[in-house]
Amino acid sequence: MKRITLPIETKVREFYGKLWLSLNLVLRGNEVVLGHAPEIDRLIDIIKPDVYVSKDPANEDFFERLQSAGVRVCALDTEGAVFRTLDRYREPRFAHSSQYTDAFFAWGPEPAKVLRETTGRDDNIYVTGNPRFDLLNRELRDIYLPELEDIKYHDYVLVNTNFSTGNAFKWRDDLSIRARTYERRLVSLFVEAILYAYSEDPTRTYIIRPHPSEDHSTYERVFEGNDSIHVEHSGDVRPWIMGADLLVHVNCTTGIESALLNKPVVAYRPIIDQDLDIELPNAVSIEASNREELYQQIKHFSASEDEYYLDKRQRETLDKYFHNRDRSATDAICDVIDGLESGEKDFDSFEPTISDALERRVLASSGAPIAKRVHDSLRWITGDQTRQRQRKYTEQKFPGLSERDVLYGIRRFGQHIETAGIKVDRVPLANDTFLIRKGTE
Repeated sequence: MKRITLPIETKVREFYGKLWLSLNLVLRGNEVVLGHAPEIDRLIDIIKPDVYVSKDPANEDFFERLQSAGVRVCALDTEGAVFRTLDRYREPRFAHSSQYTDAFFAWGPEPAKVLRETTGRDDNIYVTGNPRFDLLNRELRDIYLPELEDIKYHDYVLVNTNFSTGNAFKWRDDLSIRARTYERRLVSLFVEAILYAYSEDPTRTYIIRPHPSEDHSTYERVFEGNDSIHVEHSGDVRPWIMGADLLVHVNCTTGIESALLNKPVVAYRPIIDQDLDIELPNAVSIEASNREELYQQIKHFSASEDEYYLDKRQRETLDKYFHNRDRSATDAICDVIDGLESGEKDFDSFEPTISDALERRVLASSGAPIAKRVHDSLRWITGDQTRQRQRKYTEQKFPGLSERDVLYGIRRFGQHIETAGIKVDRVPLANDTFLIRKGTE
């Protein structure tokens, strides 16, 4: 039996996919620690994993420490197929991290090919796909029906924005001026197009769903007072896609999710930059190049009940990057993890200092929220607003994970997998982090 960690960074994007992977690993005789990535990372000495599945494939220093402790390191890239260019995998950091990675789970053959060329290795790169896309298959997508039924809107157009550079939640100095300028222009053009469509037909409902890394208040301010335009960012995006008449996006992974859910999808591309655009989501979409074209597509698909299907060219393009369009990434990843041999473990290097141990106690106590607010307020008074803004950003991406969330998710999967006897326990001194295992009673 192995103990496997599955860290989560963005809850609405990762939770159900990693919970599905967790349950499959547990049914193969393993234990899984599922929870907030920072919590898992700071409690390695308590969790004592045999296998660590990273959300970040390029974390050389941390991977080296884990391997030195006898932990098998796997990498499952959160954005493993949706990026501006494959050159991101040619960066030196991937080659450096590779020497401390026992298994890299590539989303498709093209990313895997570039990784092999960059790292000079073939023994630790596996083409598996990502488990969260397993849930789009017809036999599994019904797990989203309870959330779909809770959506209060009907006959709506879903507009998913992906402008975390041009409309960033927090200011970052490492972003290029060109990328920031381009995305700011796209934000403006998207707003203009939605307001135009609204003016043509104020009775149609529009749901604006910002990317988790965007400043959501931008859209709340812009669309305030328009009764048929609503900014919503709660819950998993899949139920919102399933309930929509169509999805409008550009450069966004949800364009692929919409296509795989057989929901009409339109990429609005009023301007184009071949170096900055993310072609894969646009390639599986119908394109509109101006607001009039977009409105006509909205009218057409809002009146149609036909399902959306990828043509042969689109399927061939997608299959280069998405291995599990019609196969199971979960099974492939479980097979690889089953084949990893456990090593001798020594977690002394992860033992906390006295101050770190005290901080752990405080963060795990009932008074932690108050302590955080006092700390942030003192920083604010002294003119340092960075910590408070960083905390709000983190909470926007990960608003918490409760035992109830995990148990509710397990019940949903119960119609597809044997969940009887699976237990969930909170990890000591951890928030939002749980041990999932088969019960021994």
